[in-house]
Amino acid sequence: MKKYPVDGGWRVLFDDMNLSIQDVLRYAQLPLDLLSRKSPTISGDQYFRLWDGVATR
Repeated sequence: MKKYPVDGGWRVLFDDMNLSIQDVLRYAQLPLDLLSRKSPTISGDQYFRLWDGVATR
């Protein structure tokens, strides 16, 4: 299964859009500490759920 890196750019995106990181991660059913982890990665399905969370917030 291919994994995709989740970098600090997501924090900037959430801040620019005034989105709660925790709300988006919760909606996407991802670990709430995901962006605090060292070198976090997510699957393709998780990646699309993350974008879904951004779109619905």
